[in-house]
Amino acid sequence: MFRLLKTDIHILMRKKGFQATFLLLMVYALGTSIYYAYQQQGLDASELYHPAILSAINSDARHAALFATWFPILAVLPAGFSLAGEQKAGTDIFLMTRAGGRNYYGSKLLAGFLVSFVTFTLPFLLEVAFQMIIFPQGGGNTMTGWPMYSPTYLEYSERFIFGGLYRISPYLYYAVHLLLLGTFAGCGAVFVLGISTFRLKFQALLFVPLYLFLYVVGQVAPLIFDFTTNLNWYLLAYDAVEGKQPAYYIGLMVVMLVTGCLLTAVNFRRSVGTARR
Repeated sequence: MFRLLKTDIHILMRKKGFQATFLLLMVYALGTSIYYAYQQQGLDASELYHPAILSAINSDARHAALFATWFPILAVLPAGFSLAGEQKAGTDIFLMTRAGGRNYYGSKLLAGFLVSFVTFTLPFLLEVAFQMIIFPQGGGNTMTGWPMYSPTYLEYSERFIFGGLYRISPYLYYAVHLLLLGTFAGCGAVFVLGISTFRLKFQALLFVPLYLFLYVVGQVAPLIFDFTTNLNWYLLAYDAVEGKQPAYYIGLMVVMLVTGCLLTAVNFRRSVGTARR
């Protein structure tokens, strides 16, 4: 299983979907850093943004809302087509025969999760490292204009998801937020891979399920829950919109992960049953 997983990860990282998405996010992250570095030229050290706060996924950053809007499409690219591609080429039957169906599908789901996780975390980690190199002395300002440890901003931070971590360390808060973002992307990949076991005629249709699922949840959830359900405010860091519930965010991940695994298991058993007949 481990050797198969290693092979699947290696194959995914050589695919254009992963490479294009990773490159796009790297350009977006580092481009944001360069843009704000240019804006901060000549400022006193105390007026500079803190490296962990100056992030492309900060809700106050330029184009952050655009990133959140396109997230359901981008999340499909790194790994969502891996099963469909092998089904189209006819190599899935050979690989299942060689490795065993459970190992084959299990490896595909886990590889998809891990590659998607890396795609949506590493660029933004490297962005912080880049900021620390450009401004080694750091900074104490935020993108709201308030000092990062001012009473006003500390009160503001209480509305972040797991905002208590910010008081301990902005780096710790940011690391946890990236962990959640990467996990959400990984669960989305598993969800799409589960859908792909239905062997859709057109691979482009795989862009639809995740977007449609999140869209429907976004429309229905406000009718059921009395807290904030707009996914954008969960994906973006340092967002102070009131009423966010971490359990909702984590619940969406669990639903996508379980649904993807169940769909894969059901279609695997169905294909085994068909083959035995």
